[in-house]
Amino acid sequence: MRTRALTLSVLAVAALSAAAGASATLALTRVLPGVDARSFDELPAFEERFAREFGLGDRERALVRTILRDYRDRRREIEGQAAASARAELTRAGREVDWQLRGILPPPQRELYDRWSGGAR
Repeated sequence: MRTRALTLSVLAVAALSAAAGASATLALTRVLPGVDARSFDELPAFEERFAREFGLGDRERALVRTILRDYRDRRREIEGQAAASARAELTRAGREVDWQLRGILPPPQRELYDRWSGGAR
C-alpha cells in the first residue's frame, strides 16, 4: 500500500514538473520564436541569442542574465511547491482510501488489515 502511494506520488510530481516546464517553455519561446529554453542549462544560449537579436550591450545583457536567473530560481520554487502540494494531496487521498477500506471490514478484519497494510492505525 505504501509502495503504491509512493509510486503515485512520484508520478504526480513528474507530471507537475513536466507541466511547469512546458508552460515556461511556451512563455519563453513566444518571446523569441525558435529558442529552445526547456532546460536551465540552455539559459546561457537563450541569453546569447536574445542579446544578439536585440543588439544589447553589456549592461542590458547583465539585466537579461539576472532576469533569467530569477526565472530559474522562481521556477524551482514553484516546482518545489507543486511537489509538496502533490505529496500532501496524495497523502490525504491515501488516508481516505485507507479509511474507506477499513470501514467495510468488521473489527477483527480491521486488525488484520492494519497488520497487512503496514501497522496499526
